[in-house]
Amino acid sequence: MSQALATRTPEIDLAGMRAIAEVLSKSRMIPKDYIGNPANIIVAMLRGARLGFDPIQSMEGIAMVNGKATLYGDHFLGVIIAAPGYEGHEEMTFDQIQEKQAATCTFYRNKRRYSATFSVDDAVRAGLWKKAGPWTNYPSRMLQMRARGFAGRNGFSDALKGLWIYEEAVDMEEGKDPMAPKVTRDELIAQQQVKPPAPEKVLEVVDVVEVVEVAETKPAPQKHPQMPVKTPAKKKATKKVTKKAPDKTPPPPTKGMAK
Repeated sequence: MSQALATRTPEIDLAGMRAIAEVLSKSRMIPKDYIGNPANIIVAMLRGARLGFDPIQSMEGIAMVNGKATLYGDHFLGVIIAAPGYEGHEEMTFDQIQEKQAATCTFYRNKRRYSATFSVDDAVRAGLWKKAGPWTNYPSRMLQMRARGFAGRNGFSDALKGLWIYEEAVDMEEGKDPMAPKVTRDELIAQQQVKPPAPEKVLEVVDVVEVVEVAETKPAPQKHPQMPVKTPAKKKATKKVTKKAPDKTPPPPTKGMAK
């Protein structure tokens, strides 16, 4: 780190910061995130002190996004211009950005050139183009801030202390890569020109199960089992045979026999 940059960081007086933070937290002329919250003010002042900011400039220029400190675009540029070795920069006008469908920013430092370009195609791949908010209301400005953020961090990372530009960080969803391709520019244009047909209504077939309510019935009293009825056996037909008794009458005497 150069000596010129080191002299921009004042000595930290934590007790003095605490006293200032208590007073500022009671004001209504500061950003709402700091009202009634002296601890946040102290953190902002500590971060701003590394950049050479006074307490008010720290609260107005530093914004937290997903727990990460960032610098609003104009403060981002101010830190770069005040950095040692800065020799100038070039940025496209909004008319040029609209014509080229891209924004380019170039910084010069210590006889070196740091340039970056962010195009509509890049915004489409990142899922930013036509996104509700600044990307819809001020697309040229958002392209400009992206190019400024890339080029600025490439050439002045030491002066920025690792802080990103707010307009870039605010588009990042926590835990997701903002540059991951989502849809191509041609696909997006096609979607805007041709409205997709309305989806056909599909009747959902649901199995209907008929539930039959069975009335509770009391069990009928059991009848005593009937004894089996014996059927008389059929008698065999018998034929009665009568025998004639022998005749015991003596035969009559025969003629010619003498008595």
